[in-house]
Amino acid sequence: MPRPAGHPRTTVPSLAHRLAMAFAALAALGALLLIAVIVPAETARLEAQQRHVLTQAAVVAARALDRTMEERYQDVLLTRSLIEMHSGTPAQQRRVLEHLRGASPEFAWIGVTDAAGHVRAATGGLLEGVSVARRPWFLRGRRGPIVEDVHPALLLAAVLPKPANGEPLRFIDISAPILDPAGRVVGVLGGHLSWGWAQSVERDALALTGNAPAVEVLILNRQGEVIHGPAPLLGSALPGVTAVRRASPGAQGTVAATWDGQPYVAGYAVTGARTIYPGLSWRVVVRQNAAVVQTQSLALRRQIELWGVIGVAVSALVAYLAARAVSRPLGVLTVAAQRLAHGGDAPGLPRVRQYAEVDHLSSALQDLWDGRRAAQLEQAQLTATLEHRIVARTAQLTESNAALDAFTASVSHDLRAPIRHVAGYTAILRRALAQGDTAKVERAVNVIEQAATHMGVMTDALLEFARTSQEPVKRHPVDLGAVVTAARGELAPDMDGLGVEWHVEPLPTVLGDATLLQQVMANLLSNAVKYSRGQQPAVIRVTARAAEGEWLVEVHDNGVGFPPDQASRLFGLFQRLHRSSEFEGTGVGLANVQQIVVRHGGRVWAHSRPGEGTTFGFSLPRLG
Repeated sequence: MPRPAGHPRTTVPSLAHRLAMAFAALAALGALLLIAVIVPAETARLEAQQRHVLTQAAVVAARALDRTMEERYQDVLLTRSLIEMHSGTPAQQRRVLEHLRGASPEFAWIGVTDAAGHVRAATGGLLEGVSVARRPWFLRGRRGPIVEDVHPALLLAAVLPKPANGEPLRFIDISAPILDPAGRVVGVLGGHLSWGWAQSVERDALALTGNAPAVEVLILNRQGEVIHGPAPLLGSALPGVTAVRRASPGAQGTVAATWDGQPYVAGYAVTGARTIYPGLSWRVVVRQNAAVVQTQSLALRRQIELWGVIGVAVSALVAYLAARAVSRPLGVLTVAAQRLAHGGDAPGLPRVRQYAEVDHLSSALQDLWDGRRAAQLEQAQLTATLEHRIVARTAQLTESNAALDAFTASVSHDLRAPIRHVAGYTAILRRALAQGDTAKVERAVNVIEQAATHMGVMTDALLEFARTSQEPVKRHPVDLGAVVTAARGELAPDMDGLGVEWHVEPLPTVLGDATLLQQVMANLLSNAVKYSRGQQPAVIRVTARAAEGEWLVEVHDNGVGFPPDQASRLFGLFQRLHRSSEFEGTGVGLANVQQIVVRHGGRVWAHSRPGEGTTFGFSLPRLG
C-alpha cells in the first residue's frame, strides 16, 4: 500500500543527525590528539624555555658582578696613582676618598694607610689613626693589587650601620700599594665594598625571569659555599651541584637537583671570564621549584581538555543546524515529488511535475555553490597573502628588535669605558694644570685623545652594523669567485709588503645580495690577513663544497688561532679574543658577517686552536 504523502521513512537516521555525530567524533579525535601529542611537546618546550630563562638570568647576574668589580678595581688603581695619595695631607686624601665613595656607592669604607699600616685618612674619618697592619688586605695589598672574597666585617662592624635585611655586615676588599715617585711603597689604598649591592643584582636577575614564582638567586664562592641567598643557606655548601663547583670561569649551563626535599631546576653562570681584576670565580645559581613548571603543564592539559569538550559540543550543534538548513529544501522537493507521484496537486505546493523545473533548481543551486566556492578561494588567497605579509613583517620586527637590543647593550656597556677614561683623566688634567705639571698634562691629554678616538671608531662601527641590519636583501645570482676577487682588491692597499699565498678554489654561483656578500668575504679575508701576518709566508685558502641543499664556504689561514671553547663568542657585537695592542679592530666585523649570512638563510661557524690557524665558514642555500 502506498505511503501517505508528507510522511517519509523514520527508520534511517536523518542527514542532520549523521553530520552531527560525524563532526562530534572528529572533534573528539582532535581533542585526544592534542592531549596525546601537543601536551607532552608543550610541556617539554615550557621546561626548556624556563631552563633557558634561568640560565640567561644567571649569565646577566654574573656579568653584572664582574662589571661592578672591574669598575671598582679600576677606581682603586686610578685613585692610588693620584699625587694626593703619596704626597698629600690627610685632609686632601680624605677629600679624594669621599669623592670616590660618592661616585661609587658600593664602597662602604675607603682608607689610606702609611707604610706601617696606620690609617692616615678614611671616608667619614672612620678608623683614622688605627693600625690595620695585621689585616689581610693591608698585608697582601703591600705586594700588589688584590681582591679579597666576601668576609664578615671586623673593625668596622661596630661603627657602620647594619644592612636593612638584618644580615651581618660583609665586605669584599680591594687594595693596592701606593708608590712614591721613586717607586717605594709609602702606604696602601684599601676599599671595602659592601656585599649588600648583590641585592640589586638579584633584583635585576629576577626581573629577567618576569618575577616568576618560586625563583631564587644564590651566589656561591669558589668552594661552593653560599655567600648570597636565603638566610638558612648562608655559609653552607649547596649539595648536588658538583658540576657547578667544577665549572671554569665564564661557563654556564643548567642543573636539576633536589634541595630540602624539593626538586629544582636551575641555571648557572660563573664569573671571572676575561676580566681585568683577579677573578673570584663566583657561581650564580638561579633556581626554581620544578613543581611550578609541572603546575603550568597541568593547567595547559586541563585547558585543552576543556576546549576539547566545548569543541565537541559546538561542532555537533553547528553540524546539526547546518545539516537541517541544507536538507530542508531537499525535504520540500521530496514531499512535492512524492505528492506528484501519487497524482496530487494540492494548492500552494510547488509545480514540480516536470523534470525541467528540478533541473533549473539544481542549476541555480550549482551556480550558487560555484559562486560560493569562488568567493572562498578568493578569501583563502587573500588570507594567505595577508599571513605571508604578517610573517614577513614579524621577521623584520624581530630582526630590528635584535639589532636594537645589540645597539643598546653596546652603547650602555662598550662605550662606557672610553667615557670613563675621558671623565677620569679630565679630573687628573684639571689638577695637573693647577699644579703646573706639564708631563702629567700631556699624558692626560694623550689618554683623553685616545679614548675619544676609540669611542669614535666604535660609534662608526655601530652605525655600520645598524645600517647593515636595515639594508634590504636584493637577491640575484652571485658569482662567489668574482666576489672574492673584488674583496681581495679592497684589501690590496693594506697588504703592501705582506707575503700572502692565496689559494682560491672554484667557487659556486649562489642566490643573494652581491654587495652584502662582498662585505662578508671582505671581513673574513681581512681577518685572515690580519691574524696571519706574522707567518712567513701567510697562507690563505678559500674553499667551497656542496652539502644537502646548501653550499659550505670556508676561509682558512695559518695565523695565531684561538682557544676552541671561545668560538661561540666571536660573532657577538664587540667580542674580541686578542688585545687591541696585538691586533687592531672593533669587534663588529664578525657580528656583521653573522647578521648578513643569517638574513640570507645561512649559518656561520669557526674552528681553531692556538698556533694552528683558523677556519671561518658560512653556508648559503643552493640554487634550484
